[in-house]
Amino acid sequence: MFDAVFSINPLNYVSNMFLSAAVYNRFFQPQIHLLSKCDLIPEKEVKTITDWATNPRANQLGIKFLLIPVSAKTNQGLINFNAALERILAGGEKYTY
Repeated sequence: MFDAVFSINPLNYVSNMFLSAAVYNRFFQPQIHLLSKCDLIPEKEVKTITDWATNPRANQLGIKFLLIPVSAKTNQGLINFNAALERILAGGEKYTY
């Protein structure tokens, strides 16, 4: 989970990327990368941060992954988050419990 306010700074963003990679290398489990609290920063900044994730040249590390902007306050991105969970947990089928 990437904190939106913290990730505005590129160095903090890269720090989050390395933390995510370290967790993945420890547990080898699928991950969903979320940009949390995206309602606290302007939409332009959200777009910039998500572009860093999807454009390997932008982040200078050659790493490309899906970063889903979400906000619990406005419910932004929760449908995309649910779809990502369904892809991992149920192979794309509707996930029910």
